[in-house]
Amino acid sequence: MDIKKITGQRIKKLRINHEYSQDMLAEKLGMKRASIANYEAGRIMPPGDILLKLAEIFNVSTDFLLGRDIEQNHEIMSMGEILKIERQKRGITQQGLSELTGISQRDISEYERSAKPLPIPVLARLEKVYDDWVQIASEYNLTKVENHVGDHPPYYQLDRGNQNKNDVTIGSKQEEAVKKLRLRDNVPLYKQLLLDALILVDSLSDTEINQNETIFIMVTAYNAFEMRLNELLLKALTAQGHDVTNAFELLKQQSMQMKMHTFLLTYLDYDIKAQDFYQDLYEGINIRNQVAHSYLKVPINKELLSKTVNSVELALDSLNKHTTSRG
Repeated sequence: MDIKKITGQRIKKLRINHEYSQDMLAEKLGMKRASIANYEAGRIMPPGDILLKLAEIFNVSTDFLLGRDIEQNHEIMSMGEILKIERQKRGITQQGLSELTGISQRDISEYERSAKPLPIPVLARLEKVYDDWVQIASEYNLTKVENHVGDHPPYYQLDRGNQNKNDVTIGSKQEEAVKKLRLRDNVPLYKQLLLDALILVDSLSDTEINQNETIFIMVTAYNAFEMRLNELLLKALTAQGHDVTNAFELLKQQSMQMKMHTFLLTYLDYDIKAQDFYQDLYEGINIRNQVAHSYLKVPINKELLSKTVNSVELALDSLNKHTTSRG
């Protein structure tokens, strides 16, 4: 893979994991958001001084950002990615693997996308299906863990010889997921929805696209946008003397277009049509409306999904900055 693409993907994943928007990261680096977007898309290689700053911000090495930890022509992979590759090598479908293991096809899909961690009992079942697991472990530098958990047998975890502190074992990945949920207890719901959408987009395969999954991601992202839009407009209406109950009922009666185009301009002096992200945002809203009426004109691919979800992130950043500056 092109080093610019590797570096871009890693910057994006690290940014999302640290819950930074592109604008927030750009501010930390003293540059424009467009530069971050170009880095993440693999169009431009960050210069040396920026790589050093990124390494410091994310607490990683520059070698990791540059992909120098890649061994045996393999990108550093999650267990889910390894399981997917090995399943496909054997010509087994997700449904077939489900029948062999008794694990639901939905769960297998989520494990392979690293949407949720692989619990030890599931790993034990998969190891029985892959009878050459020892060879697989050798190829991907997996290490056998001898300490048992309950009655479960030893299992394998990622081990790259401690070359990269970003490698995550199965056990620690579960702990990290729980920790992240706890850290998000006091995060506004709209931010949690947006973060979920960004992480899910990033985990999608470029080839195996599930339309229900893409629709779910898009709806999640635009729910985040509409939730924050309503919060800001309700605050603006009550600040101008409207009773909170009447203001709430007024907003309920309005379409998304009315709130975006008229209410934002009238009550927050914010012209959303003048923003660079507007066209992508509006296109995504139209697609969401098609979904709501069970009438989707064209399939949603990863490129379109990524573009529209990113536009939601930009819109929320812009709206929050505007309202903050107004006091």
